[in-house]
Amino acid sequence: MSYVAPNAPGPIELSAELAALLGAALDEGHPVAVTYVDPEGKPHLSLRGTVQVLSSSQLAMWCRSSGLPDGIATNPNVALLYQNLETVEFYVFTGQARVDDDEAVRQQVFAGSPAREQAIDPDRKGAAVVVDIDSVTGRGPSGRVHMQR
Repeated sequence: MSYVAPNAPGPIELSAELAALLGAALDEGHPVAVTYVDPEGKPHLSLRGTVQVLSSSQLAMWCRSSGLPDGIATNPNVALLYQNLETVEFYVFTGQARVDDDEAVRQQVFAGSPAREQAIDPDRKGAAVVVDIDSVTGRGPSGRVHMQR
């Protein structure tokens, strides 16, 4: 078996199809794994059901606990993994995360979260985390994916 290098990277352009895939990830049993480093420098891996496409080059998620928001305040580098073994699709996203306190963004991210996630935080005490994507690699329905800022 030989390694096939991916095509030269294209620009970051998160599609409507990818937005639909991530939007349904939790309900379809494929929550997104998010990695970050806490303020003490320890790595963390967390499954998230609220990851969503915010713009053509941004992801967002609603965070009910302070672990990830506290971690990205010290080190904004994150990685996210979506994988569906049945369809043989996977995407690895890397980027810079930040808490966005703008009320319009908070409303948008909360509204874009699955209803069962919203029900856990009815008072909206969580944080809207926005990830500016640096790269996306993986395999989609049309083959390899390689995007880079």
